[in-house]
Amino acid sequence: MKTTRYGLVGNGLLANHLKKFLDLEGIEYLHWSRKENQENPWEILKECRIVLIVIKDSNIENFISQNPKLKEKTLVHFSGSITVDGTYGFHPLMTFGEDLYSLESYREIPFIGCETIEKFREIFPELKNCYYTIDKSQKELYHALCVIGGNFTTILWQKVIDGFTDDLKLPKKVLNPYLNQVCTNIMTDHVNALTGPIKRGDKLTIKKNISALKDRSWKRVYKMFNSIYKGRKR
Repeated sequence: MKTTRYGLVGNGLLANHLKKFLDLEGIEYLHWSRKENQENPWEILKECRIVLIVIKDSNIENFISQNPKLKEKTLVHFSGSITVDGTYGFHPLMTFGEDLYSLESYREIPFIGCETIEKFREIFPELKNCYYTIDKSQKELYHALCVIGGNFTTILWQKVIDGFTDDLKLPKKVLNPYLNQVCTNIMTDHVNALTGPIKRGDKLTIKKNISALKDRSWKRVYKMFNSIYKGRKR
C-alpha cells in the first residue's frame, strides 16, 4: 500500500493556503477537518507519515490528546507563539487573507522555528522556502513582534482608509502611492523611514492632529505613538 507523506488537519485561512501551496508544488496529501469529515481523524490520516496540524493554537494540544494514535506520526504545527511537546513547529512569516496566492508568492515565505534547518528540510524536502531558527525562549517575543508588524499596521490602515472614504469622501485608490512609498521606505531604510510632525517634534501640528480626531481611542493612539517615538530618541 502506498504511504502518503502528509496529512493535513484544519480548514481555516492558513490551512486553505497551505493546501493550495502543496497543490501548486504537486505534493500529495490527505485532508481532514471537523466540518468536512464524519470519520475519526485516524481513519483518514493513518496512512500518512507526517501530520500537519493547522488549527487554532489553543486547540492543538487538545486535538493531539483526543487523538493519541496520531502520536505515532511526525506531528507538525505552524504556530508562531507556542511550543507543543512531541511536535515540531514551523511558523510561516506571512499574512494570509481570503484570496489564495501564486506559487511564486508561497515560495517567498520564510519559515521560522526552533528546530534545526536539517529537520525542516527532512520534513519538507520539496519546499524551496528559506528557514531561520530562533531560540525557544524567544518565541513569544517573536510572535508579539509579528502581531505589531502585521495586526497593528492593518488596524491603523483600516482607520485611515475608512477616514478617507467615509469622512473625506475620497477614493480608496488615492492612498495607494502613499502606502506603497511608506512600505518601500521602511524596507529600504527602516531607521530613517519616519517622516512628518512626530519626527520633527512639531508640537503645534501634533496638537491640531489630535484635536481633529473625534474618537478618544484614536486620540490616545496618536499620543501613545508620539510618546513611544520620543522615548526611543532619548
